[in-house]
Amino acid sequence: HCVPRGRRTMKMIHFRSSSIKSLSQEMKCTIRLLDDSEISCHIQ
Repeated sequence: HCVPRGRRTMKMIHFRSSSIKSLSQEMKCTIRLLDDSEISCHIQ
């Protein structure tokens, strides 16, 4: 990778970090079934 420089690169890095944060929140989920049993799943 080349050395990041300029505002465009900074915006791309900021967009990546924000999208990664939102993904990390959506990757872990808990599904509650009808019989009250819970399943932990990881969305990839």
